[in-house]
Amino acid sequence: MSTVQPGGLILVSGADGYIGSAIVRVLLDYGYSVRGSVRSVSDNHWMISHFGPKFHLVEIPDVNIAGAFEDAIRGVQGIVHVAADTSMAANKSIVTQTVQGTIGLLEAAAKENCVKRVVLTSSQGACVSATPGQPYKINKDTYNDHAVEMVLGRSDSDPDQEAVDYNPLQRGAILYQAAETMSDKKAFEWVHDHEPPFVFNCVVPNLNLGGVELVEHLGLQSSSAAIDGLAHGNSLGAQFFPSQWFVNVKDTALLHMAALTIEEVKSERILAFSASFSWRGIIDILQRRYPNRTFAAVDESAVDLGEVDNSLGIQLLKRLGRRGFRNLEETVVENMEAVIQAESMPQPPRSRLEVVMETIMATDSTVEKESL
Repeated sequence: MSTVQPGGLILVSGADGYIGSAIVRVLLDYGYSVRGSVRSVSDNHWMISHFGPKFHLVEIPDVNIAGAFEDAIRGVQGIVHVAADTSMAANKSIVTQTVQGTIGLLEAAAKENCVKRVVLTSSQGACVSATPGQPYKINKDTYNDHAVEMVLGRSDSDPDQEAVDYNPLQRGAILYQAAETMSDKKAFEWVHDHEPPFVFNCVVPNLNLGGVELVEHLGLQSSSAAIDGLAHGNSLGAQFFPSQWFVNVKDTALLHMAALTIEEVKSERILAFSASFSWRGIIDILQRRYPNRTFAAVDESAVDLGEVDNSLGIQLLKRLGRRGFRNLEETVVENMEAVIQAESMPQPPRSRLEVVMETIMATDSTVEKESL
Protein backbone atom coordinates (compact mmCIF):
# COMPACT_ATOMS: atom_id res chain seq x y z
CA MET A 1 0.00 0.00 0.00
CA SER A 2 1.12 3.57 -0.66
CA THR A 3 -0.31 4.92 2.60
CA VAL A 4 1.17 5.22 6.08
CA GLN A 5 -0.49 2.65 8.33
CA PRO A 6 -1.23 3.17 12.08
CA GLY A 7 1.92 2.63 14.08
CA GLY A 8 4.05 4.08 11.27
CA LEU A 9 6.64 6.77 11.93
CA ILE A 10 5.96 10.26 10.56
CA LEU A 11 8.32 13.24 10.51
CA VAL A 12 6.61 16.58 11.18
CA SER A 13 8.82 19.60 10.53
CA GLY A 14 8.06 22.68 12.61
CA ALA A 15 6.48 20.51 15.30
CA ASP A 16 6.58 23.35 17.83
CA GLY A 17 4.44 25.66 15.68
CA TYR A 18 0.70 26.29 15.81
CA ILE A 19 -0.19 24.02 12.89
CA GLY A 20 2.69 21.62 13.44
CA SER A 21 1.77 20.89 17.06
CA ALA A 22 -1.88 20.32 16.09
CA ILE A 23 -0.76 17.81 13.45
CA VAL A 24 1.46 16.02 16.00
CA ARG A 25 -1.48 15.70 18.39
CA VAL A 26 -3.83 14.29 15.74
CA LEU A 27 -1.28 11.76 14.48
CA LEU A 28 -0.53 10.54 18.01
CA ASP A 29 -4.23 10.28 18.83
CA TYR A 30 -4.75 8.09 15.75
CA GLY A 31 -1.96 5.70 16.71
CA TYR A 32 1.03 6.95 14.76
CA SER A 33 4.54 7.60 16.03
CA VAL A 34 5.94 11.08 15.41
CA ARG A 35 9.42 12.46 14.98
CA GLY A 36 9.12 16.22 15.38
CA SER A 37 11.75 18.55 13.97
CA VAL A 38 12.54 21.80 15.77
CA ARG A 39 15.32 24.36 15.46
CA SER A 40 16.63 23.54 18.94
CA VAL A 41 16.03 20.31 20.86
CA SER A 42 17.30 21.83 24.13
CA ASP A 43 14.77 24.67 23.90
CA ASN A 44 11.91 22.26 23.24
CA HIS A 45 12.86 19.21 25.32
CA TRP A 46 9.64 19.62 27.33
CA MET A 47 7.70 18.48 24.23
CA ILE A 48 8.79 14.90 24.89
CA SER A 49 6.96 14.67 28.21
CA HIS A 50 4.04 16.70 26.83
CA PHE A 51 3.37 14.36 23.89
CA GLY A 52 4.44 11.04 25.41
CA PRO A 53 6.48 7.99 24.48
CA LYS A 54 5.52 7.79 20.80
CA PHE A 55 6.99 11.24 20.17
CA HIS A 56 10.62 12.24 19.95
CA LEU A 57 12.58 15.24 18.71
CA VAL A 58 15.17 15.84 16.04
CA GLU A 59 17.04 19.10 15.53
CA ILE A 60 17.06 20.90 12.17
CA PRO A 61 18.34 24.45 12.75
CA ASP A 62 17.53 25.55 9.19
CA VAL A 63 15.17 23.50 7.00
CA ASN A 64 16.18 25.42 3.89
CA ILE A 65 19.88 24.49 3.72
CA ALA A 66 21.24 21.67 1.58
CA GLY A 67 21.02 18.28 3.24
CA ALA A 68 18.90 19.54 6.13
CA PHE A 69 16.57 16.52 6.14
CA GLU A 70 18.92 13.68 5.27
CA ASP A 71 19.33 12.40 8.83
CA ALA A 72 15.83 13.30 10.04
CA ILE A 73 13.95 11.27 7.43
CA ARG A 74 15.78 7.98 7.92
CA GLY A 75 13.33 5.25 8.84
CA VAL A 76 10.15 7.33 8.43
CA GLN A 77 7.15 6.24 6.37
CA GLY A 78 5.61 9.69 6.05
CA ILE A 79 6.72 13.33 6.07
CA VAL A 80 4.68 16.46 6.79
CA HIS A 81 6.63 19.60 5.93
CA VAL A 82 5.08 22.43 7.92
CA ALA A 83 8.12 24.52 8.85
CA ALA A 84 8.27 27.82 6.97
CA ASP A 85 9.59 31.33 7.36
CA THR A 86 6.59 33.26 8.74
CA SER A 87 8.60 36.21 10.05
CA MET A 88 7.10 38.52 7.38
CA ALA A 89 10.48 40.24 7.26
CA ALA A 90 11.17 42.17 4.05
CA ASN A 91 13.93 39.79 2.98
CA LYS A 92 13.83 38.96 -0.70
CA SER A 93 15.87 35.78 -0.26
CA ILE A 94 12.92 34.09 1.47
CA VAL A 95 11.51 33.07 -1.93
CA THR A 96 14.61 31.26 -3.18
CA GLN A 97 15.37 29.74 0.23
CA THR A 98 11.83 28.38 0.68
CA VAL A 99 11.85 26.72 -2.73
CA GLN A 100 15.32 25.28 -2.14
CA GLY A 101 14.23 23.85 1.20
CA THR A 102 11.13 22.17 -0.23
CA ILE A 103 12.97 20.67 -3.19
CA GLY A 104 15.79 19.55 -0.89
CA LEU A 105 13.25 17.68 1.24
CA LEU A 106 11.75 15.94 -1.81
CA GLU A 107 15.19 14.95 -3.06
CA ALA A 108 16.14 13.51 0.32
CA ALA A 109 12.83 11.63 0.61
CA ALA A 110 13.34 10.08 -2.85
CA LYS A 111 16.54 8.43 -1.59
CA GLU A 112 14.72 6.63 1.25
CA ASN A 113 12.77 3.58 0.10
CA CYS A 114 10.73 3.55 3.31
CA VAL A 115 9.05 6.92 2.59
CA LYS A 116 5.54 6.32 1.26
CA ARG A 117 3.99 9.79 1.49
CA VAL A 118 5.14 13.41 1.64
CA VAL A 119 2.70 16.21 2.48
CA LEU A 120 3.54 19.89 2.07
CA THR A 121 1.77 22.56 4.10
CA SER A 122 1.09 25.52 1.84
CA SER A 123 -1.00 28.65 2.47
CA GLN A 124 -3.94 30.66 1.19
CA GLY A 125 -1.31 33.16 0.10
CA ALA A 126 -0.19 30.60 -2.48
CA CYS A 127 -3.63 30.98 -4.11
CA VAL A 128 -4.47 34.68 -4.01
CA SER A 129 -3.63 38.05 -2.49
CA ALA A 130 -7.17 38.63 -1.28
CA THR A 131 -8.55 42.08 -0.45
CA PRO A 132 -11.79 42.45 1.55
CA GLY A 133 -14.59 43.72 -0.66
CA GLN A 134 -13.03 42.39 -3.88
CA PRO A 135 -14.46 39.14 -5.33
CA TYR A 136 -12.16 36.22 -6.12
CA LYS A 137 -12.44 32.50 -6.81
CA ILE A 138 -10.14 29.70 -5.64
CA ASN A 139 -9.97 26.05 -6.63
CA LYS A 140 -7.18 23.48 -6.35
CA ASP A 141 -5.54 24.80 -9.53
CA THR A 142 -5.44 28.46 -8.42
CA TYR A 143 -1.99 29.95 -7.85
CA ASN A 144 -0.98 33.43 -6.74
CA ASP A 145 1.02 34.29 -9.84
CA HIS A 146 0.36 37.96 -9.11
CA ALA A 147 2.51 37.86 -5.96
CA VAL A 148 5.29 36.05 -7.81
CA GLU A 149 5.26 38.64 -10.59
CA MET A 150 5.43 41.50 -8.09
CA VAL A 151 8.51 39.95 -6.48
CA LEU A 152 10.28 38.29 -9.39
CA GLY A 153 8.90 40.09 -12.40
CA ARG A 154 7.60 38.09 -15.35
CA SER A 155 10.55 35.71 -15.26
CA ASP A 156 10.95 33.16 -12.46
CA SER A 157 14.64 32.82 -13.35
CA ASP A 158 15.68 36.40 -12.53
CA PRO A 159 14.84 37.37 -8.93
CA ASP A 160 16.24 40.89 -9.46
CA GLN A 161 14.32 41.66 -12.62
CA GLU A 162 11.59 43.95 -11.37
CA ALA A 163 11.61 46.21 -8.31
CA VAL A 164 8.40 47.42 -6.67
CA ASP A 165 8.21 49.60 -3.55
CA TYR A 166 5.91 48.82 -0.61
CA ASN A 167 5.70 49.62 3.06
CA PRO A 168 7.23 46.98 5.39
CA LEU A 169 3.92 45.25 6.16
CA GLN A 170 3.07 44.92 2.47
CA ARG A 171 6.58 43.78 1.57
CA GLY A 172 6.59 41.06 4.19
CA ALA A 173 3.16 39.75 3.19
CA ILE A 174 3.88 39.75 -0.55
CA LEU A 175 7.24 38.04 -0.10
CA TYR A 176 5.64 35.36 2.07
CA GLN A 177 2.88 34.82 -0.50
CA ALA A 178 5.39 34.57 -3.35
CA ALA A 179 7.52 32.10 -1.38
CA GLU A 180 4.52 29.88 -0.60
CA THR A 181 3.31 30.03 -4.21
CA MET A 182 6.67 29.09 -5.67
CA SER A 183 7.29 26.33 -3.09
CA ASP A 184 3.87 24.79 -3.74
CA LYS A 185 4.10 25.00 -7.52
CA LYS A 186 7.73 23.88 -7.83
CA ALA A 187 7.09 20.88 -5.57
CA PHE A 188 4.39 19.56 -7.90
CA GLU A 189 6.61 20.24 -10.90
CA TRP A 190 9.51 18.34 -9.30
CA VAL A 191 7.31 15.35 -8.50
CA HIS A 192 5.92 15.32 -12.04
CA ASP A 193 9.40 15.47 -13.58
CA HIS A 194 11.17 13.00 -11.28
CA GLU A 195 8.41 10.47 -10.51
CA PRO A 196 9.66 9.61 -7.01
CA PRO A 197 8.59 6.38 -5.28
CA PHE A 198 6.39 8.23 -2.78
CA VAL A 199 2.96 9.86 -3.11
CA PHE A 200 2.95 13.65 -2.82
CA ASN A 201 0.05 15.80 -1.60
CA CYS A 202 -0.32 19.40 -0.49
CA VAL A 203 -2.67 20.93 2.10
CA VAL A 204 -3.53 24.61 1.64
CA PRO A 205 -5.04 26.14 4.80
CA ASN A 206 -6.48 29.60 5.16
CA LEU A 207 -6.48 31.55 8.46
CA ASN A 208 -6.10 29.00 11.27
CA LEU A 209 -8.00 29.68 14.48
CA GLY A 210 -9.09 27.49 17.39
CA GLY A 211 -7.39 25.75 20.29
CA VAL A 212 -3.66 25.89 20.98
CA GLU A 213 -1.89 22.62 21.81
CA LEU A 214 1.15 24.10 23.55
CA VAL A 215 -0.21 27.33 25.03
CA GLU A 216 1.48 26.80 28.40
CA HIS A 217 4.89 26.76 26.72
CA LEU A 218 4.55 28.78 23.52
CA GLY A 219 1.62 31.07 24.20
CA LEU A 220 -0.86 32.22 21.56
CA GLN A 221 0.89 31.45 18.29
CA SER A 222 0.44 32.84 14.83
CA SER A 223 -3.16 33.73 13.88
CA SER A 224 -4.52 32.43 17.21
CA ALA A 225 -3.05 35.61 18.75
CA ALA A 226 -5.62 37.80 16.96
CA ILE A 227 -8.43 36.82 19.35
CA ASP A 228 -6.04 37.23 22.27
CA GLY A 229 -5.57 40.81 21.09
CA LEU A 230 -9.31 41.47 20.95
CA ALA A 231 -9.66 40.13 24.49
CA HIS A 232 -7.10 42.66 25.70
CA GLY A 233 -8.28 45.78 23.88
CA ASN A 234 -6.01 45.45 20.85
CA SER A 235 -7.31 45.09 17.30
CA LEU A 236 -3.84 44.81 15.73
CA GLY A 237 -4.31 41.13 14.89
CA ALA A 238 -7.60 41.81 13.14
CA GLN A 239 -5.86 44.47 11.04
CA PHE A 240 -3.01 42.08 10.26
CA PHE A 241 -5.48 39.32 9.26
CA PRO A 242 -8.41 41.10 7.58
CA SER A 243 -11.72 39.38 6.82
CA GLN A 244 -11.14 36.19 4.82
CA TRP A 245 -11.85 32.46 5.09
CA PHE A 246 -10.93 30.61 8.27
CA VAL A 247 -10.27 27.01 9.24
CA ASN A 248 -10.16 25.32 12.62
CA VAL A 249 -6.58 24.20 13.18
CA LYS A 250 -7.85 20.72 14.15
CA ASP A 251 -9.41 20.35 10.71
CA THR A 252 -6.15 21.46 9.09
CA ALA A 253 -4.40 18.72 11.07
CA LEU A 254 -6.99 16.09 10.08
CA LEU A 255 -6.60 16.95 6.39
CA HIS A 256 -2.84 16.40 6.68
CA MET A 257 -3.56 12.99 8.12
CA ALA A 258 -5.97 12.27 5.27
CA ALA A 259 -3.22 13.17 2.80
CA LEU A 260 -0.97 10.61 4.51
CA THR A 261 -3.41 7.78 5.04
CA ILE A 262 -6.22 7.65 2.44
CA GLU A 263 -5.19 5.50 -0.53
CA GLU A 264 -6.91 7.39 -3.34
CA VAL A 265 -5.63 10.80 -2.22
CA LYS A 266 -2.71 11.21 -4.61
CA SER A 267 -1.18 14.32 -6.18
CA GLU A 268 -3.93 16.41 -4.55
CA ARG A 269 -3.93 20.03 -3.50
CA ILE A 270 -6.41 20.01 -0.60
CA LEU A 271 -7.98 23.37 0.29
CA ALA A 272 -8.46 23.63 4.06
CA PHE A 273 -11.03 26.44 4.00
CA SER A 274 -14.12 26.29 6.22
CA ALA A 275 -16.06 29.50 5.48
CA SER A 276 -15.60 33.23 5.22
CA PHE A 277 -15.85 35.36 8.37
CA SER A 278 -16.00 38.96 9.49
CA TRP A 279 -14.38 40.32 12.63
CA ARG A 280 -17.71 41.86 13.54
CA GLY A 281 -19.17 38.36 13.52
CA ILE A 282 -16.34 37.06 15.71
CA ILE A 283 -16.81 39.89 18.20
CA ASP A 284 -20.56 39.16 18.32
CA ILE A 285 -19.77 35.54 19.24
CA LEU A 286 -17.27 36.60 21.91
CA GLN A 287 -19.62 39.12 23.49
CA ARG A 288 -22.46 36.60 23.57
CA ARG A 289 -20.40 33.74 24.95
CA TYR A 290 -18.33 35.85 27.38
CA PRO A 291 -20.76 38.62 28.50
CA ASN A 292 -18.61 39.71 31.46
CA ARG A 293 -15.69 40.68 29.24
CA THR A 294 -15.04 43.63 26.96
CA PHE A 295 -13.51 43.14 23.52
CA ALA A 296 -11.79 45.60 21.22
CA ALA A 297 -13.78 47.07 18.36
CA VAL A 298 -12.60 46.52 14.79
CA ASP A 299 -12.92 49.08 12.02
CA GLU A 300 -14.09 46.81 9.20
CA SER A 301 -15.25 48.67 6.12
CA ALA A 302 -15.36 45.60 3.84
CA VAL A 303 -15.60 41.83 4.25
CA ASP A 304 -14.40 38.84 2.27
CA LEU A 305 -16.17 38.12 -1.02
CA GLY A 306 -14.24 35.02 -2.04
CA GLU A 307 -15.64 31.80 -3.48
CA VAL A 308 -13.67 28.66 -2.62
CA ASP A 309 -14.17 25.10 -3.84
CA ASN A 310 -13.58 23.29 -0.53
CA SER A 311 -15.51 20.18 -1.56
CA LEU A 312 -12.51 17.83 -1.39
CA GLY A 313 -11.71 18.96 2.14
CA ILE A 314 -15.32 18.34 3.22
CA GLN A 315 -15.29 14.90 1.60
CA LEU A 316 -12.04 13.89 3.34
CA LEU A 317 -13.19 15.12 6.75
CA LYS A 318 -16.31 13.00 6.36
CA ARG A 319 -14.11 10.00 5.53
CA LEU A 320 -12.46 10.61 8.91
CA GLY A 321 -15.78 10.66 10.76
CA ARG A 322 -16.46 14.40 10.83
CA ARG A 323 -19.55 16.11 9.41
CA GLY A 324 -17.32 18.55 7.56
CA PHE A 325 -15.44 21.63 8.69
CA ARG A 326 -15.96 22.97 12.21
CA ASN A 327 -18.01 26.17 12.28
CA LEU A 328 -16.95 29.66 13.33
CA GLU A 329 -18.55 29.67 16.78
CA GLU A 330 -16.94 26.40 17.88
CA THR A 331 -13.59 27.64 16.56
CA VAL A 332 -13.78 31.07 18.22
CA VAL A 333 -14.75 29.56 21.58
CA GLU A 334 -11.85 27.08 21.44
CA ASN A 335 -9.49 29.97 20.67
CA MET A 336 -10.87 32.08 23.52
CA GLU A 337 -10.49 29.21 25.97
CA ALA A 338 -6.79 29.10 25.05
CA VAL A 339 -6.62 32.84 25.75
CA ILE A 340 -8.16 32.29 29.19
CA GLN A 341 -5.68 29.48 29.85
CA ALA A 342 -2.78 31.78 28.97
CA GLU A 343 -4.18 34.47 31.27
CA SER A 344 -3.96 32.08 34.21
CA MET A 345 -0.18 31.79 33.85
CA PRO A 346 2.07 33.95 36.05
CA GLN A 347 4.10 35.04 33.02
CA PRO A 348 2.46 33.99 29.74
CA PRO A 349 4.76 33.72 26.71
CA ARG A 350 4.65 36.56 24.21
CA SER A 351 2.46 35.98 21.18
CA ARG A 352 4.01 35.30 17.79
CA LEU A 353 2.01 38.19 16.37
CA GLU A 354 3.75 40.62 18.71
CA VAL A 355 7.14 39.40 17.53
CA VAL A 356 6.19 39.66 13.85
CA MET A 357 4.88 43.20 14.24
CA GLU A 358 8.02 44.25 16.10
CA THR A 359 10.11 42.86 13.25
CA ILE A 360 8.09 44.81 10.71
CA MET A 361 8.28 48.04 12.69
CA ALA A 362 12.03 47.61 13.21
CA THR A 363 12.44 47.25 9.45
CA ASP A 364 10.33 50.37 8.94
CA SER A 365 12.53 52.40 11.29
CA THR A 366 15.74 51.54 9.47
CA VAL A 367 14.55 51.46 5.85
CA GLU A 368 12.28 54.20 4.56
CA LYS A 369 11.59 52.53 1.27
CA GLU A 370 12.96 49.16 0.18
CA SER A 371 12.46 47.38 -3.12
CA LEU A 372 11.03 43.90 -3.19
